[in-house]
Amino acid sequence: MLGITGLCETVLGLAIVFLAGTLQRYLATGIVPEPLNLRILGMMDFNIGLWYLLIAANPEKYVVLNRVTCFLRLGLSVLFLVEGTWLLQDWPLRLMYQFLAVFDFFLFAIQGLYLRHMTQPAR
Repeated sequence: MLGITGLCETVLGLAIVFLAGTLQRYLATGIVPEPLNLRILGMMDFNIGLWYLLIAANPEKYVVLNRVTCFLRLGLSVLFLVEGTWLLQDWPLRLMYQFLAVFDFFLFAIQGLYLRHMTQPAR
């Protein structure tokens, strides 16, 4: 499951990086002509996807990386919630960031449950 998530996250990240100019026109994410914030978001998704692929290849070897990405998801959830609630002006963009916060929190919860299950001793 983590490998599929990693593959999807990697492809999504690359799509955001290469289509950031088009996405900025539709999402109206800023007044700067270069959609730097979208490209940063895409590279972050790409890197997290690569980390997930590493974890899926050998979960026992990358337990620390799995924990780090779990808490990174929690941090992203909080960041998207703060941006979507208090920092953004445009209503559709605010709603999109709030949905991203819920989605990232959902991924954090699933990964946290997996980590808890993985670290419990076998009976």
